[in-house]
Amino acid sequence: VAKGRIQLNIEVKYYGPDPTLMQKVAQLIRENQFEDHCIVTTFDRHALEELKRLNPKVRRGLIIAHAIGDISKLDIDIFSVRADWLSDEVIRKIKKHGKEVHVWTINDPKQAVLQIKRGVNNILTSNPDLILPVRNEWAAMEWRERLVLASRLRLGLDP
Repeated sequence: VAKGRIQLNIEVKYYGPDPTLMQKVAQLIRENQFEDHCIVTTFDRHALEELKRLNPKVRRGLIIAHAIGDISKLDIDIFSVRADWLSDEVIRKIKKHGKEVHVWTINDPKQAVLQIKRGVNNILTSNPDLILPVRNEWAAMEWRERLVLASRLRLGLDP
């Protein structure tokens, strides 16, 4: 149903040791030729290392809710960061290493605008009906207008 229509963020949750879970996820993605239509995220960086070994085509994201140390040493594509922990410094560090920044969980349109201005690549929400119009409005702007609005935030001109 999703293939070719939307990108899926497949969050793998471990509720105890399961040495075959990531293998099953990688196999399911491969069998359905879904590598270009999803990312796989989890709190477990070792599971992401295993996923890379099993299917190197799948984009991998580490979910972060607290400090993790030197991000340059992590071989992943995306950092999915809890909103109340995501600082401008963290965004800069992640982007400096060519990685994407995803933020969770944003359910307020004003917060979504703030995160877009800060330069996040993706917003995870429980209320897409509230956040999609914000994304669409931002995407419809010319790059110059987006640059000015983002600059206002960085210069401290936005409340």
